[in-house]
Amino acid sequence: MIKFIYKKLCLLGATVLMLGGVLVFGASHISCGVSFSVPAVNASTQQLTSILASDNFSKFTHSPFGKSMEPVNFIVVGSSTELDDTFRDIGWSKAAPLKEKTALKLAYAALLRRNDATAHVTPSCYSGRRQEVSYEMPTDGVRQRHHVRFWRTGYTVNHQPVWVGAASFDEDIKYLITHRIAPNIDDERNFIRQALLNNIDVSSIHSLSLVSPLTGKNQGGDHFYTDGKAYLVWLLPDA
Repeated sequence: MIKFIYKKLCLLGATVLMLGGVLVFGASHISCGVSFSVPAVNASTQQLTSILASDNFSKFTHSPFGKSMEPVNFIVVGSSTELDDTFRDIGWSKAAPLKEKTALKLAYAALLRRNDATAHVTPSCYSGRRQEVSYEMPTDGVRQRHHVRFWRTGYTVNHQPVWVGAASFDEDIKYLITHRIAPNIDDERNFIRQALLNNIDVSSIHSLSLVSPLTGKNQGGDHFYTDGKAYLVWLLPDA
């Protein structure tokens, strides 16, 4: 009887991993839909605030099928190197890209309750493009973690890139290959802001009301709510 149950569990586990592999393969190859035009505009420091408030500035992430999801809650001005250095300095790691190998690694880490500091972050879209880079900091193996995705907007200030970011906290793993987010995404936004203020020398961090307060769902069906505010972070020495 025990051997029979064990075989059934192994079969169930193999089936879950196989289905997970199919989902990962699909997710890793799916596009973000029709790509929106990305402006190449070098703005002044004063012009950036007006740009962010305008209807021409995209304020929401979206699913590969165009469904609106979490709003942007970070705007960062600085080079890709400065962005990498900033999150390294607060103890975060750059997430590995989603591939079959990284998905399998995450599944094993979840089953064995191990850590994976560079586990992949599920692709999300902004203006028709996947995130360019993601950062994370685990708190309970791979099951819980702080994480944020970033996209380059095409805008620059003093010829330095303007990035948008969407941060949320992964409170548990599901299907062995993805996570469920905590619904209060403002908590994660505020956590990152405090980590930046405590650990690095940023030029300034300003709060702005980017969108109205709202509730919604992400592409995994997880509920979220937010007050609609975002932080504008200047990594430039002379910004």
